[in-house]
Amino acid sequence: MKFTIDSLNEEMLVKGLPKVENEKGISKLARFLEDHQTNIPDMITFLRNLQDLRSGMMAHRFSNSNKNCLKAVSFFGIKEDNYREVAHDIFVKSLFTLNTFGKIFLDRNDDD
Repeated sequence: MKFTIDSLNEEMLVKGLPKVENEKGISKLARFLEDHQTNIPDMITFLRNLQDLRSGMMAHRFSNSNKNCLKAVSFFGIKEDNYREVAHDIFVKSLFTLNTFGKIFLDRNDDD
């Protein structure tokens, strides 16, 4: 999970874009993509939920009061008996997301 979220080069994403106060990584990525005529809201939603899951369950101690984490648990359909299946699904979707970004950025670089 960490490599898909925490490895964004935020400085490069917003290079040449107007500054937005308190904007975080995934929002910068979404704005960068929109600026380059690429709209993939489902992937952005996936990444936001992945970040919330990581933050709420791995990076910090889990709490039932963490609404973002609970929303992510629901988004991924996590139950006590399906961790392996959910982990597999997240892995597959992460690879698909990375492949999609690779195509977007490689095609963009080919045009430059």
